[in-house]
Amino acid sequence: GGSLCTPHNTACPNSSSRKGYFATRNTPTMLDMAKRVAKEAMVKATGTELEKKIAEACSNKPWGASSTMLAELAQHTYDYQDYPVVMSNMWKRIHSKSTEWRVVYKGLNLLEHILLNGSERAVEDARDHLFQIRTLCDFQHVESGGGGPGG
Repeated sequence: GGSLCTPHNTACPNSSSRKGYFATRNTPTMLDMAKRVAKEAMVKATGTELEKKIAEACSNKPWGASSTMLAELAQHTYDYQDYPVVMSNMWKRIHSKSTEWRVVYKGLNLLEHILLNGSERAVEDARDHLFQIRTLCDFQHVESGGGGPGG
């Protein structure tokens, strides 16, 4: 067979098109860059590991979050960068639609756990959201099939 090294074959180290940007050995390859872009897109679509844990803790599934998971999320409130992620995602779930009453309930459960076991900053944050929390006193959900309140 013929040689695989042609002027248009970018995989060939002697190819003239390899000069310039990709000439240095430590420069990421196209595959590395594609993997990085794919990973960033996946994080944007599904969230970071921390955001996934919050989503799981406040899911619409008929069981609650484990005490281990709640404790782990409360621990994240002590981290300067994780604190706003935990709190904003928790508030987002607390303010979900009434049809997602489990998500709201689990968000409140997470808030309670964070207030008791997390950073003191969370207490100030809860005070700032007191009006929104009070509006939940009138929260009602009735099943669409004529079932009773709740679930």
